[in-house]
Amino acid sequence: MRKKKREPIAIIGMGCRYPGDANTPEEFWDLIIDKQDALGAIPADRWDLEGLFAPEWRRAGKISVDRGGFIKNIDKFDAGFFGISPLEASRMDPQQRMLLETSYETIEDAGLSMNDLNGTRTAVFIGISAHDYGDLQNTPQERVNIGSHTNVGSALCINANRISYYYNLKGPSIALDTACSSSLNAIHMACRSIWEDDADMAFAGGVNSILKPEPQMGFSKGGFLSPDGICYSFDERGNGYIRSEGAGLIFMKRLEQAEADGDKIYAVIRGSAVNQDGATKGISVPNPLAQEALLSLAYVDAQVDPHDVGYVEAHGTGTFVGDPIESNSIGKVIGKNRNDNCYIGSVKSNIGHLEPASGIAGLSKLALALQKGIIPPNIHFKKGNPNIAFDELKLKVPTEALKWPSKNGDTRYGGVNSFGFGGSNAHVVLSDHKSTQREANNKEGLQVCTISAKSPEALQSLTEKYIKFLKDKKNKASFSDICSFTATRQSHHDNRLSVVAESKRELAKSLKIYLDGESLTEISEGRVNELKDKIVFIFSGQGPQWWGMGRQLFETEPLFREWIEKLDGMLSRHADWSLIKELKKTEKTSRISDTNIAQPAIFAIQIALYEMWKAMGVEPGAVVGHSIGEVAAGYASGALTLDQAVLLIFHRSRVQFKATDKGRMLAVGVSNEEAKKIIKGQEDKVSIGAVNGPAMVALSGDTDVIEKISEELTERDVFNKLLVVNVPFHSHHMEPLRAELLKSLGKFKTADTKIPFYSTVEGKIVRGKKLTPEYWFRNVREPVYFTSAIAAQIEDGFDTFIELGPHPVHAIGVEDLLAEKKIKGLVIPSLRRKEDEKRTFLSSVGMLHA
Repeated sequence: MRKKKREPIAIIGMGCRYPGDANTPEEFWDLIIDKQDALGAIPADRWDLEGLFAPEWRRAGKISVDRGGFIKNIDKFDAGFFGISPLEASRMDPQQRMLLETSYETIEDAGLSMNDLNGTRTAVFIGISAHDYGDLQNTPQERVNIGSHTNVGSALCINANRISYYYNLKGPSIALDTACSSSLNAIHMACRSIWEDDADMAFAGGVNSILKPEPQMGFSKGGFLSPDGICYSFDERGNGYIRSEGAGLIFMKRLEQAEADGDKIYAVIRGSAVNQDGATKGISVPNPLAQEALLSLAYVDAQVDPHDVGYVEAHGTGTFVGDPIESNSIGKVIGKNRNDNCYIGSVKSNIGHLEPASGIAGLSKLALALQKGIIPPNIHFKKGNPNIAFDELKLKVPTEALKWPSKNGDTRYGGVNSFGFGGSNAHVVLSDHKSTQREANNKEGLQVCTISAKSPEALQSLTEKYIKFLKDKKNKASFSDICSFTATRQSHHDNRLSVVAESKRELAKSLKIYLDGESLTEISEGRVNELKDKIVFIFSGQGPQWWGMGRQLFETEPLFREWIEKLDGMLSRHADWSLIKELKKTEKTSRISDTNIAQPAIFAIQIALYEMWKAMGVEPGAVVGHSIGEVAAGYASGALTLDQAVLLIFHRSRVQFKATDKGRMLAVGVSNEEAKKIIKGQEDKVSIGAVNGPAMVALSGDTDVIEKISEELTERDVFNKLLVVNVPFHSHHMEPLRAELLKSLGKFKTADTKIPFYSTVEGKIVRGKKLTPEYWFRNVREPVYFTSAIAAQIEDGFDTFIELGPHPVHAIGVEDLLAEKKIKGLVIPSLRRKEDEKRTFLSSVGMLHA
């Protein structure tokens, strides 16, 4: 009896390769529910069937069966995915290959990424017996081909160890052989490993392959195999089993942790037991007393009343002698003195006997049955074995799928048997989990779906599978759950695809557009940028504002609205107008072009966008601001408090508004040096207001001088454009504002920056403590050396630039600098004028991910 209470173990992931093309838990369940027989002819690539087959099992050198359960393309393996060379892969036992692929599918099914496992105390326990591939490689004829990968490729222990190696797992890693009970013993040991605190999580399962005729011949001579080629589990026709190959894995963790992590839970392992037959009439002859003792021990260990067990997934090989011994043992422990029946079945009737992997197949079947609340049918059962007293033992074999009875919603319990032909027995007790089917996330609206693979070809193939999945009418997953899962509960490989959509239908349509080679703003494809952590947030200057900016996000995004409302309240301490009211005005009544309204509004939009990017997990490595954008950048850098930033943007805009109609500004397509020549001799009337690109400046000054320069440049066919602003920023017209601005700001101390603040006043990094009120007048009066600041960031290794503002205005300048320096980079917007704001924002999130 257990001395202390222990936490049950949750099965949160499942992967498989079973006969009948059952390569996912869903396909495996469908095979069972649809009552399919997955057995078939022995493939020609295994051995010469015609030359070796003989119905008479006594004939020397012959095999009495011509059927089995086989995995298609067992020799195929995605070696590149696992970073394995073709030469090494050719030396790897197909069992290792199947387990590696299945292990990855298992963690995907569990909603875990490779990073989630990296360095963790995760155990690996694998049941394995077959060594056909090693035998094939180590014949005298193959000596010339033996190389450095041969031993590792054929050693049975490597089947567990290679999984631990690939995921960098630090828990126990053990391969074990107890013949047909190997994988259930592996699960028993994995549970003990977690309960004894040797591991926090575990892979457990088994694998089998049938590559040589000699083992098949041995079992044939022993009389184990069914001459009919069918597993008649519990039936009077039972005359042996049929050998099969495949692999199965589950991923386990403590139930409490699985619930806390929000994991999908197939079923819960309550307890288990193992024992040995000891001395019997023959080493392969089962011991009924040992089997009874096994079940009793298991239910004591699980602290479960055997009468509460509704179904047992039996070993059920279909042998005329073995089935009655097992059934009687089950009946004496579980059926004794009960009022209702206990159902028994065996998946071997569907997929044959996977030998060391048979236990994991049986346990997976039971876990799925518990999850779905259905007792699955047992095929090839017509009339019971006469040596099984079904009525007396309260046992029943289901031939159709049945609803699993549950009294008043009580917990359902089931058990799994697995017996080795050397006498090693195992039994595991499972229960259902009432929160298995969590409520779907039916959140409506736009989402980002991310798909990734290790090669472009694999990405294309995976995209095709997604389209099929999205169009499948049986797919009940919500669109939000699908997108959330791809973003947060899957590994993100180097070749990536991101798609913004608002329904499964739109997503499938967009993915088809991608496969057709067409493009959409909502679709981003790329290979992961190794320098993607070198991100700059660019806070734009005045100019991109428009009357409807931020309105859609304010109405639909709680986080954006929260920050706009917060800033509205903070501005109201200084202003006699409302930020929110101004943002909600119509185009006709809007005052968004007035400097005293525009600058605080742009600032508020920038801070709200900054918080949205952070909520997406995107943090800048540096910041830069263009003119008024330096205020938001100062806050984001940590130099300014939010109160200081609000005070600054209010008084900066209020004071500058007094210079309305004092002059004009002109964008000119020339370099900074050329601009100096253009204004030479007129510096008292016109200034270089901003250097926005290698060949793009803004001149600012008296209206008559600006207009005259524009005329002259037009005559010379030099690009120029009068800007739609009514204040000549960064010119001599700012000088009279100095005293009032400094008085309004008073004296405030700034903090050290937490991330680098690249100043567009000085064109380089400036420490946070230098961002005093005096600096902020320089920000108003002196030129904006945007190009110098961006050039310094590029020189420092930054290659990804995200513009925070109502419309992108700096992309061309940044892209020109990147091109000039021959550096590949990425420049993306947060919003675009008059475009769907959330769709634009999420498309940029997707672009950054890809």
